[in-house]
Amino acid sequence: MEEVIRVLGELSLSNEPTKHLQELKTALITAKSSRQPLSPGNLDLHSLFDSVNTDNGEQIDLAVDILSEFLPLYEPQAVLERFSWYLLRGLIHPNTKVRELIIKQIDNCVENEGGLTAFLANQSYVIAVISALGDESLSVSKYAVSTLLQVAHIPAGLHTIFTNETISSLQQSMAKSDSARFNVYEAIIKISVISPEALQVVAKTGLLEKLINEVTRGDILTQLNALELLIPLVLTEHGLALLHESGVVSKLQYLLSLAHSDPMASLLVPGLIKFFGNLGYSMPNHLAKEYNSVMHVIFNLATGKLDMGEPSFQVLAIDTLAHIATTAEGKIVLGKFQNEMDQVLHHMGERIQTAPTDLRVRMLEAMAELFSVEAEWQTTDVITITEKWWKELVGNNMSKIMNIARQPFPELRCTSLAIINVVAQLPWGQKMIKVEPGMVEYLLDRSTEPDKAGKEAKWDIVTTLVHSPTSHSIFTDTDMSRFEKYFTQGPFYVHTETQVAFEGDT
Repeated sequence: MEEVIRVLGELSLSNEPTKHLQELKTALITAKSSRQPLSPGNLDLHSLFDSVNTDNGEQIDLAVDILSEFLPLYEPQAVLERFSWYLLRGLIHPNTKVRELIIKQIDNCVENEGGLTAFLANQSYVIAVISALGDESLSVSKYAVSTLLQVAHIPAGLHTIFTNETISSLQQSMAKSDSARFNVYEAIIKISVISPEALQVVAKTGLLEKLINEVTRGDILTQLNALELLIPLVLTEHGLALLHESGVVSKLQYLLSLAHSDPMASLLVPGLIKFFGNLGYSMPNHLAKEYNSVMHVIFNLATGKLDMGEPSFQVLAIDTLAHIATTAEGKIVLGKFQNEMDQVLHHMGERIQTAPTDLRVRMLEAMAELFSVEAEWQTTDVITITEKWWKELVGNNMSKIMNIARQPFPELRCTSLAIINVVAQLPWGQKMIKVEPGMVEYLLDRSTEPDKAGKEAKWDIVTTLVHSPTSHSIFTDTDMSRFEKYFTQGPFYVHTETQVAFEGDT
């Protein structure tokens, strides 16, 4: 520590700062290896901050490395108050590493109550971080978004971010580039979903309206990026209400209806389907009742009745239906579209048998979402719907999935095992496992899985059966005893036999 303090003291007067920084780094490593606690009260970092004011890349790298070790030693409030001038200067430094160091330190500081108080007390920090949203470095802009999001979680911070002065700074950042503009959009969307109050504050700035306008104007890439950013709003009641009031959802519904006849509109289909899929995930009843035409477009794409010249749209539609079905409410809503779902399931049943491997994996992953039901949501309605879907998709037994699980392709095998694990949670699935010829023996046979993923996937199925509240009334005591033994031994158990050598053996 004496060496650290000595070199720091000599650094400001040195004609060879790189040499002194190297000595300081070596002394710091020695101090850390001796596990001697560093005392920030004895350290003067001003000369260290000044060391980044150079064109010498090696010197900057050394100074950044050392500062990243020293700054966390201080209380967050002390960092922001004691070194404010250096931090603010560092945020506009031409070297990306310096800017990354400073914005990361500020982000860490505002996680602390004292640090957050010091940040809000200095409006220059708010302006500087907002400016950093337009930084050409993805890392710098990411930490800037994170910092503003943390600050916005308290009312005082929320109102400090959105003043007349800061709104002007936000607009200046947006003007720097397309990526900077969308960094600002990302920040305001993340803040908007915090609470209805936060959304109101953001909406008053007019920035949210600009983002909404980007959805239906400009080039396709801009529209798709804007659509992607709006999705978090769909997942909250207050966000969805605003999109309804502004007419955005109706406009998007109209664009989707044009997609089969308008080549330009069809380019937006991936973003539109994802948007409405997330709406269906968060509020499936709302999607089915208010936007029934959207549901029919998704169903027609999934079954192939609607062909827009892009095969990936069909897979996307199936993935979207599976995403909606992730929740129990989503399953019940989709269950009301009986004919449409039967057609989708029949198509999926064919594709998991005949499609190329990558597409078969996608279909199997969608199956796993369709049949996944948490224990607390296993109502009679949900269990009945999933059993009907299974029979429509693969029949009255487990044979088709078992045939896929036995194939020598790891991705197919593990995905099939994941599906078995999902239906093993359900009473009808357990009954099918019990009566499927050779299936119990297959689940208990460790030799079928040569790799780690397969071993874990099979053990997961056994774990599900052991912990299920219904399995004990379905399987025999012998089977349950074998499952429990397998579970206790773990996924990687290897049976070994002890041999005894007798005198005279050769």
